[in-house]
Amino acid sequence: MQTPDCEPPQQSPNPPANGAEVAGRKNWRPEFSRYFLPAYVLLIVYVSLSPFSGWREPVQGALAFLHAPWPRHTTAFDVCANVLAYVPLGVLFFDLVRRWLRRGVAIVIACLMGCLLSFAMESLQAYLPARISSLMDFMTNSAGAFLGVLLAAQTGQSALVRWLANWRHETFNEGPGSEFGEVLLVIWLLTQLNPSIPFFAAGTINSALSADWNVNYNQPLYNLPQGIAVAFNLCGFGLFISVLLKPAVKTLWFVIAVVVFGTFLKMLAGGVMLKQPVMLDWFGKESFAGVIGGLVFLGIAAGRSHHWRIYIAAMTILAGGLLAKVVAIYDAFPNILRVFDWPYGQLFNFTSLTLLLNEFWPLVTLIYLLAVFNHLPSSDMPKGDDAPTI
Repeated sequence: MQTPDCEPPQQSPNPPANGAEVAGRKNWRPEFSRYFLPAYVLLIVYVSLSPFSGWREPVQGALAFLHAPWPRHTTAFDVCANVLAYVPLGVLFFDLVRRWLRRGVAIVIACLMGCLLSFAMESLQAYLPARISSLMDFMTNSAGAFLGVLLAAQTGQSALVRWLANWRHETFNEGPGSEFGEVLLVIWLLTQLNPSIPFFAAGTINSALSADWNVNYNQPLYNLPQGIAVAFNLCGFGLFISVLLKPAVKTLWFVIAVVVFGTFLKMLAGGVMLKQPVMLDWFGKESFAGVIGGLVFLGIAAGRSHHWRIYIAAMTILAGGLLAKVVAIYDAFPNILRVFDWPYGQLFNFTSLTLLLNEFWPLVTLIYLLAVFNHLPSSDMPKGDDAPTI
């Protein structure tokens, strides 16, 4: 029996985060890996087995690379590239199996998964006349997976990882489908590392020395459609990002930051990989005008409701992708490689992969937006809140 002097304890109006919320913040990486791992495995398969033609039975067997002589021409770049390519794979494998297994067992299983994938790729390369199976590639790829696993195991509770997890928790929505949208954003950033692709456009840059046609880039009938396509693509890209963000995030400034970062990646890659005469050809005056116009359209459309932004994003991505491909100039692949000044190898795989991703990104993003139209968490600011939407 309570007395007037013994009042029940009052709950705080802002109770601390409960255990479920804290656990949700800690478990974001495995959810992210669930979408990112299949995409990265597909990238490894593409890079390892392209051009996927000329399959034939190997004379000495698929496993002959295990006892073949050590390759005579091996560069430090090839070794580093093979190691670094499998480091993210090791991280993703560890994040996947850590949900069900103890830390030590997860390390062993994840390392074995990385080794098995590398072994499968080297064995299949024996069936392709354009590829060469190598014990060195198998060992360096396996070493990269091992380093990735150790990195994930050692830094899982580090301050940097906790900061990144909290930043993502405060920036992006975490409902069904949101993680796959973030994967698409990362893939877009990856394509910016190919400086032979025009910015927010289709086609390829080409050198006047290798082109088989005469193109007057100052003609309005060439520049105007390209600029409109860039504007549509940038507006659709920005609205696509906006529906992934939490309501309190300022969409326009976040998109500008992503575009600036993508520009920096393209500029850095162009300075390192392209020949000097075409070093900045990926960003012409039509691209500049299109970026300005796209940001203006984005500023207007960013104030629309969540579902309207998804709808406008789908329409502008469709229109921009189609228009860009109609007016784009595609050079022959050997001519594309001529604009590069990159003597370290892996150029064919890198260029073909990023070109493929750039061509299919609008289509995959369009399908994604239509599929998650009623499933993404709302990015609208609740009524009564004064936080800005752009």
